[in-house]
Amino acid sequence: MDEIHLSHMREAIVAARNSPALPFGVVIVARATGAVLARGSNRTDESPTFHAEIDAINRCAAAHPGIDWKGLDLYTTAEPCPM
Repeated sequence: MDEIHLSHMREAIVAARNSPALPFGVVIVARATGAVLARGSNRTDESPTFHAEIDAINRCAAAHPGIDWKGLDLYTTAEPCPM
């Protein structure tokens, strides 16, 4: 794994620290630039659907309306859920 991927994985681990009981973290990255566009962590205490991936996707959509999702990568501390 190259250093850029390792850096993004480290950021996902930092995001996971927001939920110590269920430490799942996510970052969404623009593939072309490497910019982190959104972070998410497990918030299922608020809603059973607020998995870290969903949290990050919602934050990305809110911050970047109309974004082309095909150019993004999602880094997660666990296998993304099939939800």
